[in-house]
Amino acid sequence: NAYLFASGSDRNLGSRAAGSTGTNYFGVRIANSTGSAITSIYIDYYGEQWSIAENQTNINVFALEYQVGATVTSLTAGAWTATGLNFTQIYTSAQSAGMGGSACAGTSAQCLALDGNLSANRIHIKGCVTVAIPAGQEIMLRWSDVNDPANDHHLQIDDVNIWPFDIACATILTVEM
Repeated sequence: NAYLFASGSDRNLGSRAAGSTGTNYFGVRIANSTGSAITSIYIDYYGEQWSIAENQTNINVFALEYQVGATVTSLTAGAWTATGLNFTQIYTSAQSAGMGGSACAGTSAQCLALDGNLSANRIHIKGCVTVAIPAGQEIMLRWSDVNDPANDHHLQIDDVNIWPFDIACATILTVEM
């Protein structure tokens, strides 16, 4: 139930866990080869909704977590730490009819296809996460998509950027001139 959506040269990655036997995971593994400890990472990505499904009152979420270790090779084993930078669905099944889709009641699978590249169908998610990645160790970031009861929306991530820092997260102030 992993999906890769393509629109022209644009690609994004995600899933629709409905009908799966458990949770879908996808992630990225990064080695700290800087020679010094990394104490925070800045994560910046877009969450995109590509369909509305009949998910009743269930809220679909891509949870973003991380794990640090000498070698992190499994998306499921080990202890994972939440980042708080989750992507939560934008639309519910109750909104489908008002957007031109079906009434989306009962057990309908997909009620409305969406273009996740449109600004109304995507959310910019960003933030700084305090971590402790010693020199020579790795961090793995993973997004997880739980198979919620009823049907799940097609949710995707796109334009992922990650920056490491060797100082604690700091607040950046916006200055207007």
